[in-house]
Amino acid sequence: MNNKDNKNQQTVSERYRNAVGKFQSIFNGSSGFGERKDSLKYQTNISDLIKEFTLIHLIVSRLDLFSENESLDEINASYIQFINIDYYLGLLYSEFIWNPKTGQVPEASDPIEFKEENISIAKTKLVHYIVQLDNYGEILSKTQSSRVNSFKELYNPTNDELITYSNPALKRADKIENYKLEKELKDKLQILNDYYNQNPEKDEEQDDSIFQRFDEEVVKAIYVDQLRLFSISAFNNLELLSMELQVLSNRPRQRITEIEAPKPKEEPSLSNDYGYTTKLESLPFKNNSKISDLISKQGKILQPFTITSNKQDLKLKVFGTGQVLPSMSVEEYLDYELANGKMVKEEVKDEKNDSDSDNSDEELEKRQWDDWKDDNPKGGGNMKANLG
Repeated sequence: MNNKDNKNQQTVSERYRNAVGKFQSIFNGSSGFGERKDSLKYQTNISDLIKEFTLIHLIVSRLDLFSENESLDEINASYIQFINIDYYLGLLYSEFIWNPKTGQVPEASDPIEFKEENISIAKTKLVHYIVQLDNYGEILSKTQSSRVNSFKELYNPTNDELITYSNPALKRADKIENYKLEKELKDKLQILNDYYNQNPEKDEEQDDSIFQRFDEEVVKAIYVDQLRLFSISAFNNLELLSMELQVLSNRPRQRITEIEAPKPKEEPSLSNDYGYTTKLESLPFKNNSKISDLISKQGKILQPFTITSNKQDLKLKVFGTGQVLPSMSVEEYLDYELANGKMVKEEVKDEKNDSDSDNSDEELEKRQWDDWKDDNPKGGGNMKANLG
C-alpha cells in the first residue's frame, strides 16, 4: 500500500499528529530540514504543511467538534488539541514567501513579492486563535485577556494595538514573567513532544499508547497547559509580525518593465536603403504641417524640427553660403572710414615745386658766402701783419 492510500485511511487524529510532528521537525531544525528559509526544499515543506493543516481544519469544522456556547470543561479531552490548528497555520504563513493563493513559486524577480500578504494571513490566524482562547475564559492571563478586550475591532486589531507596552519597565516585567511560565510549561509538556515525535508509521492500535496510563482529566490538563504555552508564543509573534508589516508597507515597490528584444537589422537593398542619399537633405516641413505631425500625444518626436520666431532668417541660414558677406565696396568702405575720422588722408607733394625751392635756397646761400668773402679779404684778420 502506497503512502497516498495509507494517508487517506488515517483518522483526523492521526493526520493531525503526523502534521504536528513534521511542524516540530521544521521549526526545531531537525535533520533533513536544516535549509535556508528561502530555499526550494524549505518552502516546499511549508507549502505541504499549510495544505495539510488547512485540510484538517476543514474536516474538524465539518465534524462540529466545538460549539460557541460550551465551556472548556465540556469539551472532549481528545478534541482540545485541534484548537491549535490556527496557531500552527499562523506560524507557517509567517515563514511562507510563495503565492498564498496558488502555493506556487513566484515567477517575478522580487523574492518578497508575497511576503506582506502571507504575514497578513499569519496575523489573522493568530488573532483568531487568541480570541478563541479568550472566549473559554480559563486559559489567558488577566494581562492577555485585557489586551484582547482592548481591540477596537476584535478580529482585526491594528498594528499599534498589537505592539505592547510603551513603558519599558512594564514590558520587561511582563517578559520575565512570561519567560518563567514558558520554561515551566515546556518542562511539563515534554510528554507531548515525545508523543508527536514517535514513528508516524506505527500501528494504529499503539497510536495513543502514551496517554493510556493517564485518565481523561490529566490529558485535558496537559492540553490546557499547551494552550497557555502557545498563547504566550502567539502574542509574541503578533508583536513581531505587526512590526514587520509596518516595514513592508513602507518599502519601495519594484517596477518590472518588459524589455523588448532588439530587432535584427536588415541589409541595405534597393527596396530598403535606410534613407541614405548623397544629396543634401531638406527639413521635412510643409506649409500645412501640424503639431501632431511633429510630436505624438505621448511626447515622442516624429520629425526633426527647430523652434524659431522668423522662418525667413532660418531659410537664409539653411540655403546661404554659411558666411557673412560684405555689403559695400572697398571705395565705399574707405570713404566711410575717412568720414568717421578712423583714417588720415596723406598729402600729395609737388615734386617740381620742391625741387625749385631746394635750388633757390642753395643758390642764395652761395651768394651770401661770396658777399662775405668780398667784404672780408683773405688775411684781413691778421692785425700784426704789415699793412704797408
